[in-house]
Amino acid sequence: MKQKFFTILVIFCSVLVVYSGTTGKITGRITDASTGEPLIGANIVVKNTYLGGATDLDGYYVILNVPPGEFTIEATYIGYTNTEVSGVRVSIDLTTKINITLTEATLSSTDEIVVVADRQEIKKDLTASTAIVGGEEIRALPVTEISEVLNLQAGFVDGHMRGGRAGEVAYWVDGIPVTDSYDGETVVDVNKDMVQELQVISGAFNAEYGNAMSGIVNIVTKSGANDFGGSFTTYFGDHFSTNDDIFWNTKNFNPLNIYNFDGTLHGSIIRDRVFFYLNARHIHFNGWYYGKEVYKPNNVAYTYNDENNQQQFLNYRDSEGQGNGDYVPMNGNRKNYGQVKLIFRLSPSINIISNSIYDDVNYKDYDRNYKLNPNGDLNRFRTGFVQMFKMTHILSPATFYDLAFSGFMKEYKHYVYEDAYDARYVHPDLGELQLPYSFKTGGNNMSRFKRETLTLLGKFDLTSQISKTHQIKTGAEFRQYRLMYEDITLQPTEEQEAFNKTSDSPFITTRIDSESSINTTRYTRRPLEASLYIQDKIEFEEFILNIGVRFDYFDVAWRLPADLTDPDINDPRKTENSEKTLAEREQYWYRDTEPKFQISPRIGAAFPISSTGKVYFSYGYFFQRPSFERLYTNPDFHVPDTGPESLMGNPDLDPEKTVQGELGIQQALTQDILVDATIFFRDIRGLTGTKADLVTIPGGRRYAIYSNSDLGLIKGFVLSFSKRMSNNFAANIDYTFQVAEGTASNPDDALNAVRGGALPEVQLIPLNWDQRHTINGSFTYTSSSWGSSVLLRYGSGLPYTPNRTQDISVLLTNRGIKPATTTVDLRLYKDFTIANIDIILFARVFNLFDTLNEINVYQDSGRAGYTSEEPTEQANNPPEHVNTLSDWYNNATHFSEPRRVELGFTVTF
Repeated sequence: MKQKFFTILVIFCSVLVVYSGTTGKITGRITDASTGEPLIGANIVVKNTYLGGATDLDGYYVILNVPPGEFTIEATYIGYTNTEVSGVRVSIDLTTKINITLTEATLSSTDEIVVVADRQEIKKDLTASTAIVGGEEIRALPVTEISEVLNLQAGFVDGHMRGGRAGEVAYWVDGIPVTDSYDGETVVDVNKDMVQELQVISGAFNAEYGNAMSGIVNIVTKSGANDFGGSFTTYFGDHFSTNDDIFWNTKNFNPLNIYNFDGTLHGSIIRDRVFFYLNARHIHFNGWYYGKEVYKPNNVAYTYNDENNQQQFLNYRDSEGQGNGDYVPMNGNRKNYGQVKLIFRLSPSINIISNSIYDDVNYKDYDRNYKLNPNGDLNRFRTGFVQMFKMTHILSPATFYDLAFSGFMKEYKHYVYEDAYDARYVHPDLGELQLPYSFKTGGNNMSRFKRETLTLLGKFDLTSQISKTHQIKTGAEFRQYRLMYEDITLQPTEEQEAFNKTSDSPFITTRIDSESSINTTRYTRRPLEASLYIQDKIEFEEFILNIGVRFDYFDVAWRLPADLTDPDINDPRKTENSEKTLAEREQYWYRDTEPKFQISPRIGAAFPISSTGKVYFSYGYFFQRPSFERLYTNPDFHVPDTGPESLMGNPDLDPEKTVQGELGIQQALTQDILVDATIFFRDIRGLTGTKADLVTIPGGRRYAIYSNSDLGLIKGFVLSFSKRMSNNFAANIDYTFQVAEGTASNPDDALNAVRGGALPEVQLIPLNWDQRHTINGSFTYTSSSWGSSVLLRYGSGLPYTPNRTQDISVLLTNRGIKPATTTVDLRLYKDFTIANIDIILFARVFNLFDTLNEINVYQDSGRAGYTSEEPTEQANNPPEHVNTLSDWYNNATHFSEPRRVELGFTVTF
């Protein structure tokens, strides 16, 4: 099979060359102002670039490979006055049409004619729902991270795009995919100040994009030019909430709990030849969940019977375990970010770009069980690095190719102490909860985890405007992965396994079990991917058509047990297997996985119904390889003798599939106001899931293995209203109605139901992110020296699973509805100039009104702050030696982030 595929690949590569959008194009017609006749051979250039073209026999011109942004173009023709058109906006993958009329020159006319391009509110060649956000627009919003910008786009609900699962969005930076194939997250989080343009494609995207089912996030970063400049931004802040009974340590404002330093430099190293754009950022963020150091990890607490045989609880065996009572942040992070982008203009036709991005984050995920012992929880570390090289060679005004190579690495690890044999580790028994409804009184997390995904990518891209109406894109891409994985649960030495809480030292000497043990898993995998596509963009006055097809290939390059009823080669359960040696079993135990491939046709069309309106639709098949996380779970196929049912990865999973389509209409009501209405559907099949019929092995133990068993159906519509900046005011409002249903929200749901003694769902149910009504609004006011922007977000209640219902025939999964959520964010700024240096003072307030949005609820009440269990348990007079019962039921994770205030300034030169 592999040999056959590579034969096909060689044949395709001889005629095809994956292109991803990082540039747009400018087209139009140049005519005589008095006669309307075409001017043949007129020159047109994009000023301050090397880009340009000439008109054909009909006066038409095309300029390809134009980066996103705003430009001035100039048309010249012998005997005619030169004409400049300013304010020409170019977007990724889109066509900007600029028609120019030239006036015959007279002896007395020496000046150029300068006109301003009309703003094209209707993107006539946009055939799928796409949000386009420029860098200046991002700068004006009350946001600090790109992820916050994404959550403002129509179709995004709780991190899910158009009803899809997490990990179904592909992320691209400067034409290179930077999605972490392990879990579908980004390899690096691009600094928002580096963004030239951000595109979010939530409709049926073109064939040039692959390995995604929900959408595409496409980012183009800024580039340097001859002019030297830079900026510096800093801000300080903290959470400030009156709800400090829920969110500890948020009533007293400390501006040093959040601080950020961010700087950029750009310019040329060799004028007109070598350019640079540099960015560095450091941010410290304390978060809004705090613990209190009442106990140290080495504290020993236990129950005992007194002389009257009454059970007592000892909080501290000795003073060594007593904490200092300080508040400790439990969901904070520290981040360092750096980016170096270099452009080498070797000639007017050859350009080389080097882009290096480094992203390093130390953080914690809040675990409320450690609320009184916060130093016993895990420290987490995430590092991403991307190195890209791309050469662009313009063969003619109508044809260019890109040759690109990139390598990117994502590393994640967690532990309490860096050294696995650190003397501060304590016995696992200290971490057990001694009393019901009580937080941990000691202990530390014994988990040590590290995984690293390295991706090497090569691609050759070709774009050609083969005629006035046809632009061909065609491409091939190859990726080689190396996934390294280590998951360890530290154990005490055999001599220390038994622990006497009354006398033994809490500190232990740790050990790491062998890989044949369930406590240790290590592996290295080297899967590979390849893809081909060809696409034609057909542009007529009456309609625009994007049509293409994509071929994807994936080889997991691994194996799975030939007999699933006896999966663990190190612990065989069948007699005929246990009687053989390990070497003998290795001869027949496994079977190799089969390479997978699929073909994905895509089509999109736009029909201008007037100069100010259009109808568009898109439809296609979209495939995505299951994440490495699911393919390689429990790779040694361990089935322990005790505990819950095990879960096995399945390296032979098929690709997941989505068929999606949409139909929309856009209409410009005025030169400034645009409305857009879209209906859409998504039919999702072959999602990774777990079946209810578990595999049984000899001895009666059972386990689940991932399979392509889940499905979903998403449908809805989006209504958007936008007003671009005019008369000092701009606004964007979108409303999304969406029904997101499926057989399971998470791949493990069916197994978890079995573990809980329930039956898995066998019909479509609301998914966890099934928000029926979503409204996002942004409003911006600017004057000559000050301005403000406001974000409004409303979401109807998400589903939850109640623990009882009046109608016993109704399945309970996600049949309850949480309360709706509302958030208001604000940004105010004042700018002024001193000695050619621009200074902006700003204030940002997130969750302006400190709203307690109920994002999680108790299953009996459907509310975040009340459960009938509390008064019931209170009547039983439970012991409250560690914390009160009220403290236990007062759960801060049930509420959204409290008010956050940030004050800062930006200096630009």
